[in-house]
Amino acid sequence: PRAGEKATKILDEMEQCSGVTPDRVSYSSVIDAWAKSEAEDAASMSEAVLNRMEELGSTKPSVVTYNCVLNALATSEDADSAPRAEAILNRMEGADIISFNTAIKAWTRSPSSDKAARARDIFDRMLESKFRPNPDLVTFNTVLNACAASNVNRVEAFQIAMDTFGILQRSEHLRPNEYTYGTLIKACATLLPQGHERVELVEQLYKGCCDNDCLSEPVVRILRSSLSEDDYVHILGGTY
Repeated sequence: PRAGEKATKILDEMEQCSGVTPDRVSYSSVIDAWAKSEAEDAASMSEAVLNRMEELGSTKPSVVTYNCVLNALATSEDADSAPRAEAILNRMEGADIISFNTAIKAWTRSPSSDKAARARDIFDRMLESKFRPNPDLVTFNTVLNACAASNVNRVEAFQIAMDTFGILQRSEHLRPNEYTYGTLIKACATLLPQGHERVELVEQLYKGCCDNDCLSEPVVRILRSSLSEDDYVHILGGTY
């Protein structure tokens, strides 16, 4: 925390000193110091410095600077960090894939009841505009994670998860990985009621995981925690 405070103090002195004008590097360094700190207000302080840059106008933040603040918000415990991150994304010029993925990540950690829908909204913006970066595998997996982390609106979150997975399956350039399957299986356990439908879907995902050579110990652990002992043995056939 002290690094951020010291950097901010130096920046304050530079702004108040005649003949010394902080440049982009000066502001970005302070933002980086706060973003890397473990202070509870690290995200807020990073965002405050970004706002100072934008208000001045003469020191336009770079995409890297914006992404640094987005990451601070995405890892923050602040309840409103996700909408704040999305607001920054909305006013950025030249947002890159890291910008979009980090804003989606912020929603996965949000306590909001519509986190899955908000994450998917950002994803859809990437699909709908030729001026935005195409979703990569991290994008898909992060949206799926937002769905799996939902505790309310479970039907909607499950539908979003399966629709997003369907788009990934139809992609000509991307393919699911172990994280994709593990997150989807977790989503089934979180969002679907116990019963035949859930077990059947988990079994289909397990088979797809094997077919795509994505089965790993983490996936097996998720399977074990998502199924009853009998269903686990039935699906894996005693392999693990």
